[in-house]
Amino acid sequence: MAIALLLYCSAMVTPMNEKIVRKPRNVLINPDALHKARVEALRERKTLGEWVEETIEEKIEREETQLK
Repeated sequence: MAIALLLYCSAMVTPMNEKIVRKPRNVLINPDALHKARVEALRERKTLGEWVEETIEEKIEREETQLK
């Protein structure tokens, strides 16, 4: 069974002094994976959205360096 996870994705790049604009997105996710992500976000004192966004960016960065 999957659960819809509402993500706030970066919508545009802005100057450093402005806040990043985020738009809500629905993502289907396994409930166990969602629970693990929530626990990790709490451990790092972040919102689930912040944690997921950082994790996605880290994975993309890792895969880009592996391709080089």
